[in-house]
Amino acid sequence: MHDIRTDAPPPRTAIVVGAGIGGLAAAIALRGLGLRVRVLERTASGAAPPGAGITLWPNALAALDRLGVRASVAARGRVIERATLSTPDGRLLSTVPVAAIARDLGPLLAFHRADLHSALLDAAGPDLVETGMHVDSVIDEEDHAGVRLRDGSEHVADVLIGADGVGSVVRTAVAGPVTPRYAGAMSWRGIAALDLPESSVTEAWGAGERFGVVPLSGGRTYWFCTVTGPTSGLTEAAAHADLLRRFGGWQAPIADVLAATDPATIVSTPLTELPWLGAWSHERIAVLGDAAHAMTPNLGQGAAMALEDAVVLGRELGRGRRDVETALDAYAAMRRPRVRRVVGASRRLGGVAQASGPLAVRARDLVVRATPDRVTERQARAFLTFD
Repeated sequence: MHDIRTDAPPPRTAIVVGAGIGGLAAAIALRGLGLRVRVLERTASGAAPPGAGITLWPNALAALDRLGVRASVAARGRVIERATLSTPDGRLLSTVPVAAIARDLGPLLAFHRADLHSALLDAAGPDLVETGMHVDSVIDEEDHAGVRLRDGSEHVADVLIGADGVGSVVRTAVAGPVTPRYAGAMSWRGIAALDLPESSVTEAWGAGERFGVVPLSGGRTYWFCTVTGPTSGLTEAAAHADLLRRFGGWQAPIADVLAATDPATIVSTPLTELPWLGAWSHERIAVLGDAAHAMTPNLGQGAAMALEDAVVLGRELGRGRRDVETALDAYAAMRRPRVRRVVGASRRLGGVAQASGPLAVRARDLVVRATPDRVTERQARAFLTFD
């Protein structure tokens, strides 16, 4: 990290590329510093990115609190009171200590992704987001940074933040070309028109297969499943029929949840992650969220890490009259060790959860069932505390 310049003027303008969870959180943080912020979104509508449901653990809520938007965002979610892990036929393997964690750190909330996105958009201010802005390349100069759009126009500011996801264009200017890698499993997600009375998350682990059910507000239920193997090109309708055949005999309410899902709403994606980047910032440019550290969803921490990134980014840019490069270097230095631990833990958990051989599955289930709740709680707390 280079020497701090105390005579450097603070940044006055910022461009954030991407209006997802991380991009909107970054915009909220930067606007809170008094910067003039523009959020450039590739899609024409600016709607939430493809997805279904999402959970936010206490560390994500703590980040929202530091951004000053916790109450307004949390009002859109449903409090989860219990979480269990079982075999496909319903035999209990483990209970996640949600209640104990909630007493000390805060609740676990479940959202429809569109509701969460809408809440963050309202908090950021819809006027910040400019849609249909397709970024082709990055402008990297000594006294400014910015982007060139597909229409040939150029847009510059004092600082450029890439929150443009796993396929980030901005990341190339920071870390060079990076190819996301397939994590070995396909994922399907959907929303069922089904109201589950209990606020309980249930997840079942089979042989190379998993299925989770998460109740949402508004009489809806979010579900997700993963299947180990090569990527698939199934249509939504074919996927729906295949999933009913594959998971219909698993524990309740999986069959009912699938039956209550419109096939056209199912989202299917390969699970991907980024190799660990050598840098997250370069001069006046930085990346955050999936653009910096796209990870597997096994810990439910992808959105939380993006929210934490935004908080630390804003804090470091707001420290006195340091130059932008020093502030962005400090942001990266603060965030990288924690995120690397979370990425690694998520990858390891995915390897365990997706075990497929009969001996491996039997051993996994025995170990999970024998692990004391206090050990599970201690492991969870290490990731769910954001200072």
